[in-house]
Parts: sequence; C-alpha cells; structure tokens
Amino acid sequence: MAEFESYTDDRDGKTYRMVKIGNLVWMAQNLNFECEDSFCYDDKPENAEKYGRLYQWKSIKAACPAGLHLPSDDEWNAMLNFVRENNGGEAVGTSLKGTEDWKPCEFIAKATDRFGFGALPAGYRDDEN
Repeated sequence: MAEFESYTDDRDGKTYRMVKIGNLVWMAQNLNFECEDSFCYDDKPENAEKYGRLYQWKSIKAACPAGLHLPSDDEWNAMLNFVRENNGGEAVGTSLKGTEDWKPCEFIAKATDRFGFGALPAGYRDDEN
C-alpha cells in the first residue's frame, strides 16, 4: 500500500501529492509552477492543471520548490530497483504509470499504478522544430 504525504509550494499555494517508494519520497504529481521557460502542453492552461507544466532544462532547477530537488541518477535507480523487486514481476513502467489517460495498446500491459506514483503521459515540447 502506498504511503502518501502532501507538499504545499509556498510560492503559489499549490499542494502536491507525495508518495514514499522504498526509502525515498517522490512527487506523485508533476510540478505546475509557472516560471520563465515553462509551458503548458499544447499551450492550454487546462493541460497544466492536470499534467503539470513542461520546463526547459535551464529553468527546471530554479522551478523546483525549496527543500525539493530533481532526483540524482542514484536516487532514480534506487526507486526503479525497489519497484523491480516489489512489483510482482510486472514491468516497471506498468507499475508506475497512472491508470488514466494512457492509450490502450495490445502489446503493453494495462497500467496498475501499484506504487501510487501516478505517471501520466504529459507530453513534451521541442522548440528545435
């Protein structure tokens, strides 16, 4: 069973779900803090409300709230290893994906969100093209 906490960003008052996976606590929602070089998917504010904002690499570190940080490779790998060891043999992505918004595919197992991480298909932005 997932252990949930919450975090309120003092900058804008938004509250986010946090989940403990192994020995680490993770945001279980994407950050939705508006700052320079952040965007809404398809430039629609309602997408940011559901999926969070998209950030340029140069701005994401500044966008992180005080006391939180982007995970290091070691932290990310520790979470993935914990999921692998405790997910009943299903694919890691299946265990971490939220159960909404993913398009069905006959080759990919249905998302279970076994750990409460709730990963969503939030999109991306490519300013190069």
